[in-house]
Amino acid sequence: MTLPTTLQTTVLIRTPWLTLEEQQVEVNGHMENFHVASRRDSVIAVVVTDDDRVVLIDEYKYGTKTRVTQCPGGKIDGSETPQTAIIREVYEETGFQVTKLTPLGQWHPDASWCRDTVYAFGVRVSGSGDPHREATELIETQLVEWDRAVEMAENGEIMDPYSVIAILKMDKVRIEP
Repeated sequence: MTLPTTLQTTVLIRTPWLTLEEQQVEVNGHMENFHVASRRDSVIAVVVTDDDRVVLIDEYKYGTKTRVTQCPGGKIDGSETPQTAIIREVYEETGFQVTKLTPLGQWHPDASWCRDTVYAFGVRVSGSGDPHREATELIETQLVEWDRAVEMAENGEIMDPYSVIAILKMDKVRIEP
């Protein structure tokens, strides 16, 4: 198999969150234009408290103009590692301090047109505190029993695919305190 050759790349949109390119590509003697998006890598965590409850957030999403139940997470900033990013995101969104961090895996959400990686973690947390959310983050926190979180992931109450994958992976590798 001969790999495609990119002949020209034109940046159509560049923002802090997204870059959209049009690439002119030669594949097996045929010319084709592809659109490729680049987003910052992100992190997500299944957060479990000392009393074995799962911390979920209900967050308003500007794309769908709805509230979405999901696991805490967000974009990796600057030179952060995925581990430091998820510790920061859990604290900012929930106020909890991470006491144990277990990688659950990573994936490319849509490699056919987008360059980004999602890193998933299972985390144990302790205490509670005041979240330090960004002004545009409209978030409410809820605590649910473990079986209820799995049920929500399986029955569609949690529609965020990253959260569903992370919860179902975490269900296989429960993290001990």
